[in-house]
Amino acid sequence: MSIKNIIFDLGGVLVDFNPKRSMNELFEEKFHNLINENVYLSDEWKLMDSGDITTEKAEEIMCSKLPSELHERVHEILFDHEGQMPPIENMNLLAERLFNSGFRLYLLSNCPAWFDEFRPFVPACKYFDGFVISADYHQIKPDEAIYHTLFDKYQLNAPECFFVDDSVANIETGKKLGMKGFCFKERNIEALIEELKNNGVAIIDN
Repeated sequence: MSIKNIIFDLGGVLVDFNPKRSMNELFEEKFHNLINENVYLSDEWKLMDSGDITTEKAEEIMCSKLPSELHERVHEILFDHEGQMPPIENMNLLAERLFNSGFRLYLLSNCPAWFDEFRPFVPACKYFDGFVISADYHQIKPDEAIYHTLFDKYQLNAPECFFVDDSVANIETGKKLGMKGFCFKERNIEALIEELKNNGVAIIDN
């Protein structure tokens, strides 16, 4: 069955969500483990993605566990979405090429409820036919439920979909449900394009 739909993740695929870079830019090294544990790896971060807590409430809880001198920069992590997650230019260009090649594009992302405000800052989004954001459905990858939400909402046939995500677990769930996929963790766009071509995805030049 031929590929008709390309499914993209957001952070680490279309935008540069990179906690290590952000911590290097915002905090002294002695605070990195503290920030990683109480911000990026916190329960509150997951609850933002699942739509079960607001970003404001998450900030309040996170900051209650951190020295006051760090609070302003934690706020920057949580609210400066454009600054913290700039577009990955070559991937946004690839999305444009895929759109111009006749493929339908969709977003499947673990992301808090602020996505609609951030969407204009992601160049590829203007080419997308649909969006499934975890906070809107209280479902998160790699749970199968959010994949079925995508399929059902846009009447997609899984074997006609190719999924690009930076998480091995998320790709494996997609493959289990019938999608082809590529893990973009190493950000190797040449390898991604080669895998797309190997699966019959013909990409025209802009």
